[in-house]
Amino acid sequence: MTRWLILMVSCWLGAACSGAGTTGETGAIALKAFEFSEYCAETGAMRCERCRGEADDEREECLRVCAALSERTGSSTCFASCDVTRRSCDAECSLESNECAAPGFRFQPSLPSDAAIEAVCKSANLRNQGCRQGPVRTDCEASSRLERPEVAGVYDCLAELECSAAAKACFSRLGESSFGESLAASCPSEALDEALVSAVNRAAVWVLPEVLEDARVCSERACSERRFSACVQAWVGAL
Repeated sequence: MTRWLILMVSCWLGAACSGAGTTGETGAIALKAFEFSEYCAETGAMRCERCRGEADDEREECLRVCAALSERTGSSTCFASCDVTRRSCDAECSLESNECAAPGFRFQPSLPSDAAIEAVCKSANLRNQGCRQGPVRTDCEASSRLERPEVAGVYDCLAELECSAAAKACFSRLGESSFGESLAASCPSEALDEALVSAVNRAAVWVLPEVLEDARVCSERACSERRFSACVQAWVGAL
């Protein structure tokens, strides 16, 4: 497992992702709200090592269960099954070591922060802290770069709530969005699962129009290579 982690770090740094079948991280493309880039999230070597590590862990768990069973029954026949049923990694290890097995996508916010949104976001977080609740946003400065001005009213509403009050009325000010369905339709060759579409819709009500527009880069650059879901997940994760 240690070797796999080293390979992953190397890939992130661009060392293990160069070579046959891979390009490492591409130069960033300036969009309206983000800088967008592609990179190798997992090489053939990393995928192979990950599978083998997981297979080793599963075998160890099997042996542990068999040892407990043997103590109760006095039989040792269970142990042989741990090797018979061991997972094969032939498919996962079929790629060249430096071939990119899983591409990744990065959305780096490029817009300036909004001091007004950041301030009321922090106020809402302070209210939640006082009520022993989790933060509304873990990084108000980063969120303020992408959120539309109307969001300030939502944070104000949340900041004024009593600890026992429901936040639904505040969040309802954001309205609803069907952007997830629209984005999914832009790449008919690769369907997005319902959970991801819902995640896009929940995120869409918070953000600026430019942020929504930038999500279209996924259908423009990732749809034809069946990487659409990974790209959209990266966009949601950047919000």
